[in-house]
Amino acid sequence: MTKLTPLKAIRIHCKECVGTSAEVKICGGDKLQDGTACVFYKYRLGKGGGKPSVKTIKAFCRQCMGGNKAMVDMCFSNVTCILHYFRLGKNPNVTLSEERLTALKENLKKIRRQNDRKKT
Repeated sequence: MTKLTPLKAIRIHCKECVGTSAEVKICGGDKLQDGTACVFYKYRLGKGGGKPSVKTIKAFCRQCMGGNKAMVDMCFSNVTCILHYFRLGKNPNVTLSEERLTALKENLKKIRRQNDRKKT
């Protein structure tokens, strides 16, 4: 089985939201009742909208939970929601090598030291 990408997860969510692939094409998500647009609208067809960031899914999840970040963290809808594993803004399919992880940690330490110096 292939790994679920953020784009595929969004596409599946859109089908679940409106019903069928045909209905996804004519989705009115560009103008919701509150006057805003669905954050997934441009990705709904799975092409042409660009490559969505997992941060897009995180924003959607926060909206779903009434803007409450803590509720997103504690979300238990992993059985019913295809987006669940992307909700924290991280792609569960991506793993970093030990070298890359070490380099990122060192870079973060360097940035923190620089910020500490600026404060004093």
